[in-house]
Amino acid sequence: MIAVYMRVSTDKQDTNSQEHEIKRFLIERNMSNITWYTDLGISGKTANRPEYLRMCADVHAGRITSVIVYKLDRLGRDAIASMRLLLDWMQAGIGFYSVTQPILQLGPENPFRITIMSIFSELSQVEREGIVQRIKSGLNAAKARGVQLGAKPKYTEHADRIRQLREGGLTLKQIVKQTGIPRTTIHRMLEG
Repeated sequence: MIAVYMRVSTDKQDTNSQEHEIKRFLIERNMSNITWYTDLGISGKTANRPEYLRMCADVHAGRITSVIVYKLDRLGRDAIASMRLLLDWMQAGIGFYSVTQPILQLGPENPFRITIMSIFSELSQVEREGIVQRIKSGLNAAKARGVQLGAKPKYTEHADRIRQLREGGLTLKQIVKQTGIPRTTIHRMLEG
């Protein structure tokens, strides 16, 4: 069985143009036994799309031999995640076709399929390493500017007041009552 997946991001869009091009593609290649999966008004940023999840379940259950989309970004907005998915499908023997992107005609009849997917795999690794490097560089730059990284400690804006209350002779119990801050937190703040 061949899966056709279509998606639009908003309720104001429709899948008519995608459907038209995909039907033409199916006719040109004499493909039949089609199951359509369509998510309407759902962003490709999330994988939590009902029809997408149903299609993936059918692929993993072995009911699907090929997946057809209008364009790769219909499968998902995260190109790296989409490439990883295609690599998994290829390893499972699933063909993939992007109607508007001939380089993504990754059916078993394409002799360059493994080469293309190897390139995608390498690009995916390079992008992953690039993301890690950009994050590290950003964190180092922020540290150099004196930015405090990580979650802001709770109640730090009350530290001076708590010290003043303690120096004024109040007990921890009295400070808890006045500030509403837990005793263990006050104790840690006074020790630090």
